[in-house]
Amino acid sequence: MLSIEAASATAIGSFPGTDVREIARIIAGELPDFPVIPELPKRGPGADMIGRTVGILAGTAAEWAAETTPTGWRLSGNTTTALTAATRKAQSFLSEDLDTAEEIWSSFEGPIKIAMAGPWALASCLELPNGNLVISDLGAVRDLVQAYDESATALMGQLQRRLPNAQIVVQLDEPTAHSVVTGQIPTQSGLANHSAVDSEDVRLALSKVITTLHRADAQVVVHNCDTRPPIDLLLHSKPDGIALDFTVLADEPRFDETIGRMIDSGCTLIAGIVDVRPTSYYERRQSIVNESINILLARMSRIGFPIEEIVDRLAISPGCGFSADASLEGVKKVLAQLHECTRILRGIEPAEDGHENLLTEGL
Repeated sequence: MLSIEAASATAIGSFPGTDVREIARIIAGELPDFPVIPELPKRGPGADMIGRTVGILAGTAAEWAAETTPTGWRLSGNTTTALTAATRKAQSFLSEDLDTAEEIWSSFEGPIKIAMAGPWALASCLELPNGNLVISDLGAVRDLVQAYDESATALMGQLQRRLPNAQIVVQLDEPTAHSVVTGQIPTQSGLANHSAVDSEDVRLALSKVITTLHRADAQVVVHNCDTRPPIDLLLHSKPDGIALDFTVLADEPRFDETIGRMIDSGCTLIAGIVDVRPTSYYERRQSIVNESINILLARMSRIGFPIEEIVDRLAISPGCGFSADASLEGVKKVLAQLHECTRILRGIEPAEDGHENLLTEGL
């Protein structure tokens, strides 16, 4: 279970704009209990999820240096210590992000989260030097998992020096996990799909990365915003928390049952309760507090957990990352209203009929 305040509000994924300090100041103001070190992909290649993670891995293993292509990122095949310009740029963006985090949160004493691609997300997006995806070669996947060991430990060392009083939480983004185990990752030609990977192999690789991070004194959240996420697989990888997008999660009993098991196990649920896709949805709305809380309540009611019984194992967030064209005012609105949801959830009391009295005056 994550070491967080009950029903803390946090963020998931990317933010708009190119000024990391401006975004970080917004986060510090609106997410005081569970801030995040922002990811701003609009700055260019290397500031995105895959580029950030390539830069982290290449920091301790030069064979993971990569270059950009029209389709994404490709390993350079360079086995020397020389890094590609694209990889150096990714490392420069990360350095700027960490400098900003140190500037704003150097004395922060709570949990603070940084995101990187999980091993299967990276294997599904990163190309080998021959142009095939890493996922096409399970030997390369094993090497990739091994690369997380030293590099994740080095990243944790940097974060702990810069933020000595904080509890570091690493968010492993695994949006393709369901596609990996069901054989839906397309080949580079687009004419076929890669073979499905056995779910136990997927779990084992993810579990190894999580264990590495735990050894380095990080807590770990696995994020999957799929409509049909493989929650059991993620849970059995032993993270401290799992982040799901409740705004798109399929309305099927099997998901309610699995989330129930997750909560019973003590794993923290980070529930995405604000739909930030498309941008116009929230930017044109005066308030989304009532609707967001109802999304959470409806799910918990189906699962059979009174909300007041799980509030200490719960965090809330947007469903996924913000789009590059979102306005700063729109971002502020979502984060401020998530903070308001937190206030409401922390004050809940069960009604006499067994239902929660959440929709009180002022909502």
